[in-house]
Amino acid sequence: MQIFFAFIFSQTISSAVGVVSVLTTLLGIWFEWRRPRDREDVEDAIKDRKITEAAAQRRIKFIDYRPWCLICLGVALLVLAMVGMSDGR
Repeated sequence: MQIFFAFIFSQTISSAVGVVSVLTTLLGIWFEWRRPRDREDVEDAIKDRKITEAAAQRRIKFIDYRPWCLICLGVALLVLAMVGMSDGR
């Protein structure tokens, strides 16, 4: 088990996790920026009768939660990377 934690908290892995955290956060910000357009697409699909009202509600709920989940995941990964890069001091 100690070998696993030593591998996770090595400098190289922590740097990679830091890069992934930044990319994940930026992806979440991009989804937040795109959210009004995605909602409009769902509303247009309802008007065109391509999807049902229940399916539209599920899709809108996913569109609303997706950016914040990615942003929170990115921040959590960034904290993990910072803990991994510290010397324990």
